[in-house]
Amino acid sequence: MSSSRWPCGIPKEHRRSWVTKGVLNKWFKVGDLQALSYIAKVEKLGYPIKHRVRNGSKCYRALDVIARARAECLEIKPTGVALEKQNIAELRRTRIALEQEVKELEALKSAVTHVLDSRVLSEALTGKAMVYASEIVAQSVPYENQCGVYFLVKSDRVVYVGQSVQIGTRLSDHAKTKDFDRYTYIACSKEKLDVLESLYIHALNPEYQGRSGYEGERIAAPYSFEQLSDMSKPA
Repeated sequence: MSSSRWPCGIPKEHRRSWVTKGVLNKWFKVGDLQALSYIAKVEKLGYPIKHRVRNGSKCYRALDVIARARAECLEIKPTGVALEKQNIAELRRTRIALEQEVKELEALKSAVTHVLDSRVLSEALTGKAMVYASEIVAQSVPYENQCGVYFLVKSDRVVYVGQSVQIGTRLSDHAKTKDFDRYTYIACSKEKLDVLESLYIHALNPEYQGRSGYEGERIAAPYSFEQLSDMSKPA
């Protein structure tokens, strides 16, 4: 008999134990009869349930009694004692769940209070309202190495064009030697960096870009404009 079909109130360790009828009475009823009365009834009808005699008393196994009752399509019901134990166990589970819920609510209350206090302090100290963690997460973007062509901007003018597979690191270096107040970049695969950088250098003629030749007539770029033109022609 599977454990899922066992009535409540019968200790698992005693389902195959030999016990007296008085003990069975505490565990379950058969229909409207106490276990003791049901055992006496079937014995009177000439169909006794297997038993053993111990210390002068007949002992039975719960599984034998329940199997016989279910063969007769009789319902196995928990007794008042078993129901009381079941109710106590359920109340304990409910209490534990409620205690855990109270702890979680108290922690949430503390966290919310801390956030509200922090927002008040932020407005007083910085004049700005703090944003919630959910707002920060919603506006976040995946971290990745920024590979592409970048543009340094000063007073609304593009003053330098460069390329890098780690733009953030390169900008830190430029901040030490170049005067700019903003930047932007265009993502690009590593294989196309030289071409894209060259195109923008020739198109924008940035102020800080390196130059060569007599009086700097040639701007420094990976490819000259002529080379770019040749590259665009069909092979």
